[in-house]
Amino acid sequence: MFNDTFSMTSAPNTLVPFTYSGVAWDVDVGRKFANPPDMSNNTWGKYEKPAAWSKQANMLDPNNTSNNGLTNVDFMVWMRTAALPNFRKLYRRLDRGNVNYPAYSNGLPAGTYQLQIDYSKWKNK
Repeated sequence: MFNDTFSMTSAPNTLVPFTYSGVAWDVDVGRKFANPPDMSNNTWGKYEKPAAWSKQANMLDPNNTSNNGLTNVDFMVWMRTAALPNFRKLYRRLDRGNVNYPAYSNGLPAGTYQLQIDYSKWKNK
């Protein structure tokens, strides 16, 4: 699940800060998706993960425990049904409030950017 990763850099090799805050719909975050009461391996160990998932559901985001399981932002966006046959799903937003990157507080400055996509091909086990 969500094996591909994206990153963007500007010259000279400066990472562009992105956030997943505000990407999922409020109704999905507040009402539609919820984790089981016990997020430990004991709960998630009862379920078999799909073969293509590289991680268990409770280990999707090692940096933010509230972004794991069914409340994972990428999972909620992926599960949101599109109303029309042509659609886009938001991945991330530019983090304009990141104090470590003040150059992006007003958006992307003019310049050259490189988008890197790390594609992880699904392997049938």
